[in-house]
Amino acid sequence: MIELRDTLIFIPFAILYNIFFHRMTEMIYKNAPQKEQFNKSIALLFTIGLISYIVVFLFLPDRPKYNDPNIKLGILIGGTLLIMSAIINNWDNMCETSKLSALGLFIGCMIANTYGWIDKDRFNLY
Repeated sequence: MIELRDTLIFIPFAILYNIFFHRMTEMIYKNAPQKEQFNKSIALLFTIGLISYIVVFLFLPDRPKYNDPNIKLGILIGGTLLIMSAIINNWDNMCETSKLSALGLFIGCMIANTYGWIDKDRFNLY
């Protein structure tokens, strides 16, 4: 079970993680035209969200020095927020197949988050 103390650590970390990458994409594409800036920032945020999951599930369990559960959950939730914001911001421009794929990916991310919280031994979260 996740304690209140842990929640007060990983939730703000996830929000700051999300804000950091949103501001980073704004700085990277600040000189681009508006349409190009929007499209590239959405793609970059979506990619960073996916990379967050890859880092947590593939790289961090192999390194016991970096096995802090609050950081892992913060990165997972931050990655989920990045993916969710990229999908929501681009929803009107997506075709029906892309919308279905995006929802499927988002559901997969939520399942991975749930397994990360519940199955602690498998993902070495605690």
